[in-house]
Amino acid sequence: MELLQSLWRWRSLLIFVLTPLVLLPLPLVLQSPEAYVAYMILLMAVYWVTEALPIGVTALIPVVLVPAFKILPSKDLCPAYFEDSNMLFIGGLMLAISVEFWDLHKRIALLVLQLVGVQPRWLLLGFLMPTWFMSMWISNTATSAMMLPIVDAVLHELMRHDQMRKRVDRQRLEQAQQEQPVEQEPEQGESGQKDQHEMIEMAENSETTEDKVEGSMPESVGEVEAPEASAATSAAAETNSAAATSEDAEETVLSYIQNPENRAFANICKMLTISVAYGANFGGTATLTGTAPNLVLNNNIISNFGNQSPFNFGTWFAYAFPISLVGVLIAWIWLQILYIGPRNSCKCGVKDSEEVEAVQQALKREYEKLGPITFPEVSCIILFIITIILWITREPGGVGWGYLFQETPVTYVNSSNGNLTRIEGSTKFFMADAQPAILMSILLFVFPSSNPFKRRRATVDVVIEETVTVNDDGTEEVKREVRNNLDKERPSTLLTWRVVHERLPWGIVLLLGGGFALAKATRESGLSALIGQQLKPLGSLPLPLLIVIVVYCTTFITEITSNTATASILLPILVDLSRTIGINPLSLMLPCTLAASFAFNLPVATPPNSIVFSKGYLSVTDMLKSGFVLTITSGLVLVAGTLSYGAVIFDFYNFPSWANASSNAAAATSAGFSAGGAVRPASMPRLMYVGNE
Repeated sequence: MELLQSLWRWRSLLIFVLTPLVLLPLPLVLQSPEAYVAYMILLMAVYWVTEALPIGVTALIPVVLVPAFKILPSKDLCPAYFEDSNMLFIGGLMLAISVEFWDLHKRIALLVLQLVGVQPRWLLLGFLMPTWFMSMWISNTATSAMMLPIVDAVLHELMRHDQMRKRVDRQRLEQAQQEQPVEQEPEQGESGQKDQHEMIEMAENSETTEDKVEGSMPESVGEVEAPEASAATSAAAETNSAAATSEDAEETVLSYIQNPENRAFANICKMLTISVAYGANFGGTATLTGTAPNLVLNNNIISNFGNQSPFNFGTWFAYAFPISLVGVLIAWIWLQILYIGPRNSCKCGVKDSEEVEAVQQALKREYEKLGPITFPEVSCIILFIITIILWITREPGGVGWGYLFQETPVTYVNSSNGNLTRIEGSTKFFMADAQPAILMSILLFVFPSSNPFKRRRATVDVVIEETVTVNDDGTEEVKREVRNNLDKERPSTLLTWRVVHERLPWGIVLLLGGGFALAKATRESGLSALIGQQLKPLGSLPLPLLIVIVVYCTTFITEITSNTATASILLPILVDLSRTIGINPLSLMLPCTLAASFAFNLPVATPPNSIVFSKGYLSVTDMLKSGFVLTITSGLVLVAGTLSYGAVIFDFYNFPSWANASSNAAAATSAGFSAGGAVRPASMPRLMYVGNE
């Protein structure tokens, strides 16, 4: 037993040392570039799955192994870590950090929760939709971490009033039994038997439904307490709840749901908590910058097909947004059925107005803590809206501001009759989606955090904070603290580099770059082409069946490794498979990318899953029960959307000309222009081919 414990303690080191040795026969026996890259992919996959190394550190392995295996020189490989897509990711993260820093995301979430109401089904929607919307623009991990404290505050109020209500119910029952007249013993016996039978019947119904929730809020039995003490406790709890921390709420709720009698409330906890992870996973798929696999797709398309494909921020949004929206609505319905019950999920109306009012007051107190909307919040909203408009209008179907920054190179070739023939090359687009994101990020370091046109007061604002505590004898003690509101240091601009340095997830940036480097090595070594040739028999399958296979294989792989790693490994293979069997590459690449984010079953599948699992409300079995059905239904929605309107947007059923000339387009993208900027170098493959004609 001690040996096993020692091995488990040193498991990371053992995996780090033994995995390269176990896989070593692959490069030693085959000794080909394809085998070398396959060895590296398998090694990184094991490290990613087991987390023997930090994920960002594992992403740096190609920097060492690719040049060592003589696949690519270092000067050609290392720029892959900061491709255009990575700059887009960094710009989007900086915008997201500004929103987080000024608590704008929390204001939006609390506003939505106050609008939808406090009945469980609407509370569920109130947590799903803000998480879903914000994860389109903010990282899934940050969105989940922001929403969970709000979940804790709501659950704490539900639990507190559930306890109080049950105490009152028991007191009324005991008082009614004590007030029965003694002289009417037969009637009392019959009445007592009747009450007992009713209580037994209620208990049986409760056992039958097990953890299904009746009505609008859960019920549980608490301790008996005198009415005066209960009222005092109620007032004290309501006052102190405004100052309760998220950690206190978590501890109280965790201890409360351990009681088997509180299964209904435990299910409310599970339902609301897991909705945060599912909302974040679905929301990240809707926009190009929402999650890292989308940027891996963008990089693979640019590196293989240049700017010739119809893929951009607008077309991706038109394709992915409906699938994301339908998916989150399915999650809303399924979580109700699973945790509330099919009958109660269709019920409307609220039985306990006091409980509703209590939860509404809790949300109102949380919102009032933020104060009135501030100048920095308005500034962040404006910059965010401008960024989205620039993304959508860059290339919306033949027109857009991106066409102002384009150039068509021209070369002149001697013809057979001695005249010069004018040949126009492929149009070069200088702008991409990274430029608006970086421009707005730069402005965050310029815009002031206070209104420069508003005259400042000479006096210092004073804030009086009151803390009410209840003594053992039931008396209240009020403590007042006077401080000025300038105690908290306010930055002079909307964002500072110190904040970015502390909050930007550099490990994810490296992970994204490692995926790009891995894809480049896979392509240059010929491994992706080799796998594509081996999968050529799949070309005999109809396209719908092929998409189904790709979608569900991807959803399985993404459960055991990171979403970004899954997309980085599979997308280069799908590019060459599409070329081999002669279909539109986007018909497989786009659904594969979306499926890489459909990780709902395991805590390790994606960071939002890990965050909600760490709260302690959920077990692995709970996640499997809710996630399996969601994986199946989301995959079906993805396939249906791809084959219907997705085929119209991207013309999936025809092999495009830009896919045929993919290598030339990629070369054009990387080579750029000559010093003059208007003439393409004569060594470009495409122009030499046209000239020879």
